Amino acid sequence: MPRSIAVALAAMALLPCAAPAQVATDGSVGARASLAGPAYAIPDFLGRRVGANLLHSFSTFNIRAGESATFSGVRTIENIIARITGGLPSTIDGQLRVTAPDASLFLVNPAGLVFGPGASVDVPGSFHASTAHSLSLSDGTVIDMRTASPVTLTAAPPAAFGFDMPGAAIALSGAQLRVREGQRVSLVGGDITLDASAAGRAAALIAPSGAINLVATRGAGAVAIEGDRLAPSGFAAMGDLAIRGGSAVLANEGPARRGGGTVVMRGGDVTLDHAAVEARTRFGNGRAIDIGATGRLAIDASNVLAVTTGAGDAGSLRLEARDIAVSGGSLVDTSCDPGCTTGAGGDLTLVAGDSISITGNDPLLPTFVVSNSFGGGRNGPISITAGGTFAMNGTALVQGIAIAGGEGSTITLDTGAIEMSGGAQVDASTRGAGRGGTITVRNAGAMRLTGTRRDPLQGEATLATGFFTSAAGAGAAGGIVISTA
Repeated sequence: MPRSIAVALAAMALLPCAAPAQVATDGSVGARASLAGPAYAIPDFLGRRVGANLLHSFSTFNIRAGESATFSGVRTIENIIARITGGLPSTIDGQLRVTAPDASLFLVNPAGLVFGPGASVDVPGSFHASTAHSLSLSDGTVIDMRTASPVTLTAAPPAAFGFDMPGAAIALSGAQLRVREGQRVSLVGGDITLDASAAGRAAALIAPSGAINLVATRGAGAVAIEGDRLAPSGFAAMGDLAIRGGSAVLANEGPARRGGGTVVMRGGDVTLDHAAVEARTRFGNGRAIDIGATGRLAIDASNVLAVTTGAGDAGSLRLEARDIAVSGGSLVDTSCDPGCTTGAGGDLTLVAGDSISITGNDPLLPTFVVSNSFGGGRNGPISITAGGTFAMNGTALVQGIAIAGGEGSTITLDTGAIEMSGGAQVDASTRGAGRGGTITVRNAGAMRLTGTRRDPLQGEATLATGFFTSAAGAGAAGGIVISTA
């Protein structure tokens, strides 16, 4: 664990016995003041306002459980920028609130940020938490986030988070941060961790029909704000991103029926361990889940879902890394799920510069990479590309099956080599009125398919390893095309 975050977590554990958490301005953009808690009031005149931007600068900013910090201002404010320059991580275990009716909040502490189990946000616009060293505005103005230095503030909106060196970490320890429907929440820092608290409360980021961005950096570079997506550039390496302990990132469709949202995750090694990443939809069309790792992407006992259960189309799902490993009964899914009527499954894409492995060890809990159709909508295409070996073992299933009236998926594999064993299957069959899908395999190296397994869910039937596109209903089977170098 990074030292700055370890210090902050230790401080958070001591907060109930310590003096009230302090919020103090540093005097660089307004009056120097120590604010009184537990309900910290932060009016706009304590900072500097230019156009729709309001900048506050704090030497200390910690909110303990049961406390709150409320940023207020006129209705023309759109962006509240709160920098913390004191050199120590901030611990947020209470509520962050904004009363300016259209404002987003940018909370930036280059020394680190820890959100505890009591943390929450009540912000009309979007919420961005970062350990960036600078914040650039769209007109080229750069605001230093590290020191209580004089500031040039303009009316241009925030455009990018800047890093001059490896950034400090951001940790959610049981924090569940929810923004309003259609809004954005983002974490931009060094290593990023979402994990359960000591009491077992899972962490979560929730943006109904909105956008969630997690960008873990390492070194110098910039992270541009491009609509619903953040785009890192210039980094020689990326930080580690981990979601564990039942924690979740949820951009599912909200009550207004605007469709599933967008989830973008970028890091070096990205780990999902007993976690959930979801952008499900029913009425509106879904958007996308896009997870990219410059190193290893490991998904174990986790769900990554961009499915539809109604008339809306499912969103796309893309996983890209040097190596991808899916295991432990995980479900990676863009299906037209039960309840789906006319909605179509989403595009499902896996791209690895080296290897992809899909492994299942529990006969009652297979590991799935799927875009099935349980209703009238068509399946989404499945594309898997591995520069090295594509490996499947045991109860591991890549499926684009048509269960009812929809058609099976087009499944395409472009691989350096293929190793499949223990009853692992790639399947584009039909079990209803729809036509089965087509499987196309382009393999540059060796291909080895071995072994069988018994399936307790099918009366201990023996299942062979291989590629399948059969017909078990009124629909016709698809085809299988395999080419090798």
